Amino acid sequence: MEVNILFINTLSDNIQTFEFDCGFLYLLFINTLLVVNNNIMKQQLPIALEAFSSQIGDAIKPYVKLSRHPDEQIGLTDSKLGGFPYLPYTLTYPCDENYIPLLFIAQINFAQVPPLKNYPNNGILQFFISSIGAQECTIRYLPPPEPDKLEWVGESDLKLLMEVNASGRLLDNPIKRPGKLHFELSQAPPNTTNFHFDRLFGNSDWVKNVTLYRTYEQWVRPSCYHHRLGGYGYFVQGDPRSECSYDQSFPEFEILLQLNSDEENFGLRWGDCQEICFFIRPQDLKNLDFSRVRFYLCP
Repeated sequence: MEVNILFINTLSDNIQTFEFDCGFLYLLFINTLLVVNNNIMKQQLPIALEAFSSQIGDAIKPYVKLSRHPDEQIGLTDSKLGGFPYLPYTLTYPCDENYIPLLFIAQINFAQVPPLKNYPNNGILQFFISSIGAQECTIRYLPPPEPDKLEWVGESDLKLLMEVNASGRLLDNPIKRPGKLHFELSQAPPNTTNFHFDRLFGNSDWVKNVTLYRTYEQWVRPSCYHHRLGGYGYFVQGDPRSECSYDQSFPEFEILLQLNSDEENFGLRWGDCQEICFFIRPQDLKNLDFSRVRFYLCP
């Protein structure tokens, strides 16, 4: 189901190497490619669903797929999963209210990421979660670093900080194999675990047809297991936004980052083979306001 066209990826990679004010043209180019991909996905629909191609096609949403390259050398400010973050001397390492260091999960350098609506085009986003199992997180955005002015805390000092402040209270970091992250623009409609599926298709006759429902479910399945920025998330035990009766604003939040259990490719296992998600309001993302990000790990 995933749409990967070699010439699209190659052209977008080449265009990203230009560093002059052509951001608008590049975004226009990417949007044009997404329209082309959208039409291709409609054409790839199973025959049984062709009559509903317009409705399904309108629900297709772009996202950036993450892949991990554990054997590649990781630069200080590179995008990466696990390990240690780039920490300028001017900042402190994030801790919880009891001064227990948070677990570093990922670092995204947006200079290495294909453009995605509302996401920054540069700068570094770092993800930290509670080290004692609480559903808490800290998201830190750093402006684009100047290569000739980099001053940072070294890994040996970060290791010492973790050992001194943790006092044996830290949980094991679930990321056993840190690695450099690569990115690829893709797109897909909502899978059946996502609450947007019911919002968009809940009243459609084809959803009530068991055979058509299962055909759709199988068609979108390959995209379900992608680690992603944006797009529609996949939830093993149901979308928390559809079950959150105590917070009426939660449905307004969209996927910021999702990492699935993937021991083979990512060395990750969250709980009982589940996923972690960071949610954000689209307007907050556009404003680079990460103070209200919601973190979710299925209990």
